[in-house]
Amino acid sequence: MRHWLQENHPDIVPAKAKVFKDKDGAQGAHEAIRPVEVRFTPEAMRPRLTEPQHNVYTLIWQRAIASQCAPATFDRSRAVIKAGATYWEARGSVMKSPGFTKILKGGSEDSELPPLRFGATLSLAKAWHTAKQTTPPPRYSEPRLVQTLEKLGIGRPSTFANIMKILKEREFVSVKGKTLVPTAVGLKTDETLMKVLPTLIRADFTAQMEASLDKVAEGKLDWQKYLIAFYFDFFLPAIEGAAAKSLMSQAYPKSDIPCPDCGKPLSKLPSKFKDGPKDHYLKCLEGCSGVILFWNRGVNDWVKKGEKVDSPEKPPGKLTDFVCQCCGSKLEEYAYQKDGQEKLMLRCSSGCYKKPETKELSVYFQGKKGGFWNFQLQSEPLTEKVAGGLQSAVSKKKASAPAGSKAKSKKPIKV
Repeated sequence: MRHWLQENHPDIVPAKAKVFKDKDGAQGAHEAIRPVEVRFTPEAMRPRLTEPQHNVYTLIWQRAIASQCAPATFDRSRAVIKAGATYWEARGSVMKSPGFTKILKGGSEDSELPPLRFGATLSLAKAWHTAKQTTPPPRYSEPRLVQTLEKLGIGRPSTFANIMKILKEREFVSVKGKTLVPTAVGLKTDETLMKVLPTLIRADFTAQMEASLDKVAEGKLDWQKYLIAFYFDFFLPAIEGAAAKSLMSQAYPKSDIPCPDCGKPLSKLPSKFKDGPKDHYLKCLEGCSGVILFWNRGVNDWVKKGEKVDSPEKPPGKLTDFVCQCCGSKLEEYAYQKDGQEKLMLRCSSGCYKKPETKELSVYFQGKKGGFWNFQLQSEPLTEKVAGGLQSAVSKKKASAPAGSKAKSKKPIKV
């Protein structure tokens, strides 16, 4: 690159070749892009590349060349102007040498100031104002959050993707467009940890721990001594302190709904369901196991976990192209609520689901990843939908079953 610059732009070649040191916390195992032939300029490569490919190639080529250029130099000026009791400041600059901006086509944002004389009286040529309001800092996008973590020394290139994955999988944040928005669960988790384990979530503590682990990996720190010191000096005292603050009894606000078992007020815990009717559910934290209540929009009341409640006077559901394997009637869509979540099932429109002997054969539940599933398989599986959509996933298993036998599955089968 330096040789190419000397041939094409000798005025921006630095006296010595630039060498860049790895940043603290950088991991050498992560390979970089290594330009090997700079004579293939973006203009020369344009006929061989598509527009998106050319944009990426230009970005890499320009930044690789610019990294070996001299810095841009400016003559800067500053004027302090007094108007009444107020002082105003104006800044200007004049480029002396373009340096790397000759390649990246950038420059200073300051404009050039006119010639001024100390103590001179100025005349107002134009005045204007821009109305603005104080706004909170914008929420993080994934790239900005990674950039901030890297700046604070938290995480490493190999762990950033997993950090983002955990935040979303555990529903600490939701993604709206390109923005990460904290959920009720995330806010409550942060609030609770700030109360009982404040040191654990401090940025400097995490950065210090990452640095210690790097030293262990490099053989500069004995891992056994580090773990023993960490356990006795930090972890054990922190856990004992958290237990003393009675996390379960103090972290969540009380409701005015009594526990059906002990009669004490149920606590409000944040719900992880984004589309639920309420942002919390109720749970007894006084020792009653299994007492959890969710709000049911259909009956407009709190309902115990696992209890399915039908909405009153619900009209018949939409008929599908599937037929019941018990009577041949079409299956209908049926919406219901369970554990505070809206759900959908397919059931026999003729009522086979009401009979104990055919209930499990005539009802199909919606899966988390799409499709529907049934608890049992019979010799006549659910007919495939003509217009597409749901498909039978049991045909191959049925073909392998002995003649006259009934194939059964211990696990729910998707269709």
